[in-house]
Amino acid sequence: MTNDLRRRLAEHRTGKGSAFAARYRIDRLVYSEEHPDVRDAILGEKEIKGWTREKKLRLIERRNAGWFDLAPDEADPQARPRPPRHRGGGSQRDDGPEAAGASADGAPNASPPPPTARTS
Repeated sequence: MTNDLRRRLAEHRTGKGSAFAARYRIDRLVYSEEHPDVRDAILGEKEIKGWTREKKLRLIERRNAGWFDLAPDEADPQARPRPPRHRGGGSQRDDGPEAAGASADGAPNASPPPPTARTS
């Protein structure tokens, strides 16, 4: 969860702020949710963290079947999301806060389940 998505993405991409992201080379934002209330964001993040990997993958596939990087492009904010080098697979949810990650090659993380990063 974060209140500054651009800063959090920069941390993940430079290997700072998350040992998990650094270890598994997570550098793409493939899912996120915004919540006006931080308490709702925390509850949603905890809910998704309790899900199975398969359920998290279904959530991503439902919202972002192409596993595109949804992070804003600093150089060109109007740029289209960049496609993954390798498409992920799996399944998903309709309502719940999380940003699941993919490895540097665009594939979903093999193990452990993708982390959550939420916006509030």
